[in-house]
Amino acid sequence: MVFSEESRFQMCPEDHRRRVWRRPGKRADPAFTIARHTCPQLEIMVWDVISFNSRTALVIIRGTLAAQRCIDDILRTVLLPFLLQYLGLIF
Repeated sequence: MVFSEESRFQMCPEDHRRRVWRRPGKRADPAFTIARHTCPQLEIMVWDVISFNSRTALVIIRGTLAAQRCIDDILRTVLLPFLLQYLGLIF
């Protein structure tokens, strides 16, 4: 049995300050506010597979992960070689 997981982390120190944009005349109504972070949103995504006695190397994913990129960059290059190590085992 193998488990696959991807996680996204934001690399921004949280200082709890946000810019708030409101429409004119809607100053006190929170339903009409849009919160914006004050720092750049730096994100990183990581992907890994674990099994009963092993795991793959942690894969760092930069940018957007579309379906075709997932197949080409992760499933074919990381997951398939990992599974082929255990050829003959029942997953």
